[in-house]
Amino acid sequence: MNTQSIYNAIYESLNSEGKLSQNFTLPFKKVSPNELNFMPGAKDGIGIFHFGLKHSEIVIKKIVKLLKSDWKKGNTNSQRKIAELLHKYGILSVIDPILNSIREDHKGFDVKNMIDYACRLAFHTEDEELVKLGIGFTIWGRGNNCTRTLE
Repeated sequence: MNTQSIYNAIYESLNSEGKLSQNFTLPFKKVSPNELNFMPGAKDGIGIFHFGLKHSEIVIKKIVKLLKSDWKKGNTNSQRKIAELLHKYGILSVIDPILNSIREDHKGFDVKNMIDYACRLAFHTEDEELVKLGIGFTIWGRGNNCTRTLE
């Protein structure tokens, strides 16, 4: 099943003035009546302020190892595993330590692959946590050359 990326859902909903209508919503997965439903952003806040991440170093090392493996190879083979970890722990609780870890040890991978990977996450995925990760990396990398991934 090929679903629309979050970026495309937003882009295609812009009016002629470049704005979204007031009733615009992202095409979130429908939840069943017996599932807990959150307002956008609420789950992140609850996770950070009420639960916190225990043993964050272990999770961060796993994510960084998966990212670096993909960047070295120029592929996205680990994307599903990364998404699972991000859904379990939340990107907002790990993004700063992930960026710091990569900043401190950035040997052995092509930065161009990192930026391409980040742009693909930010603009071509339908997974909210991966979009957030992609945005974090594109901002960190100053969004260099993301325009080629929009085509």
